[in-house]
Amino acid sequence: MIALHIARRELRAWLTSPFAWFVAGTFLVIEGLMFTVLLGAYLRLTQRGPGWAEEGVPVLQGLIEPLFSTHALLLILFVPLLSMRSLAAEQRDGTLPLLLSSPLSTLEVVLGKWIALVLFLGVLLFVGTAYAPLSIALFGQPPLGASFAAALGLVLLAAASCAAGLACSSVTDNQLLAAVLTWTLLLGLWMLAVLEGGDGPLGVLADQLSLLVRVKRFGQGLVRLSDLVWFAGFCVVCLAFAWQQLESRRWR
Repeated sequence: MIALHIARRELRAWLTSPFAWFVAGTFLVIEGLMFTVLLGAYLRLTQRGPGWAEEGVPVLQGLIEPLFSTHALLLILFVPLLSMRSLAAEQRDGTLPLLLSSPLSTLEVVLGKWIALVLFLGVLLFVGTAYAPLSIALFGQPPLGASFAAALGLVLLAAASCAAGLACSSVTDNQLLAAVLTWTLLLGLWMLAVLEGGDGPLGVLADQLSLLVRVKRFGQGLVRLSDLVWFAGFCVVCLAFAWQQLESRRWR
């Protein structure tokens, strides 16, 4: 599949980019600091009574959920810094017309760049969270089902954020503007949660479109088909938008 070859080329570009390494390093440092803070807070909670850490349920409530929420918010803040160059830089450097004039289809270009972004973030998430289950196991039995659900939620959020970043990067040649547009879109969908459960159309809108409402269930150990479909649909819509943007540029 040609999209995989494009993804491999993009990954090589990421691995030789000082900016990508800077963003990745900052992301991992903040992840480590937040895990240390949350683990310390959890250990203080365990001193309140011998039954606090029984059966793993308090581990979910006291450590996995806040750790998941922290990682989710970090993804939303850092993904735009990585995705902003995906198509905006191609337009700024004048390489996009060459790419569009090649035999490659625009859909393959979009999919290849998206796959590369998701793989790069997947590696960051693995490096930044692989030690967490081992550390949790030292202080209590981590609920495997809830841990898997949280990991799946982070992967889906990363994939959706990368798709949104590509969509925003396709409309401008300014990388900073692409990042701002992505932040606006993701944080706007995140903040819709304040209307959750409300009456009227705004409450319904929040229940259906809020990113936080969808994501937080994974942190609670819940995997629902409706949430899986929502994330898949969100990725499809954003990638289709980026694809159509490139198609319109090809025929100008």
